[in-house]
Amino acid sequence: LNSFIIFFAPLTFGVYLIHEQIEIKGIIWKIINPSVFAHSPVLFPYLLMTVLCLFLICSLCDYLRHCLSKALRIPQLIELISSRLSRLAVKITDYYMNKNT
Repeated sequence: LNSFIIFFAPLTFGVYLIHEQIEIKGIIWKIINPSVFAHSPVLFPYLLMTVLCLFLICSLCDYLRHCLSKALRIPQLIELISSRLSRLAVKITDYYMNKNT
């Protein structure tokens, strides 16, 4: 259970972002269409399975995004850009602080 939680916990925010994206949301509602089962005893199991499948599919998408990001070294690129911008900001600040004194 712990390894299950450790694996899926970081993916849950990605699941939220994916299923709430306006373009994806329309597609999801067209596919699941729960109103078909509105007056059926099958509705509750259908919704449980739908939520589970949706969570797993979105988790897989976010996991693949994470793997691709790691393979392309995007976190290192962001860190490099961030550190350079930070150094530039310090230089600019120092320049204007020393200029006014």
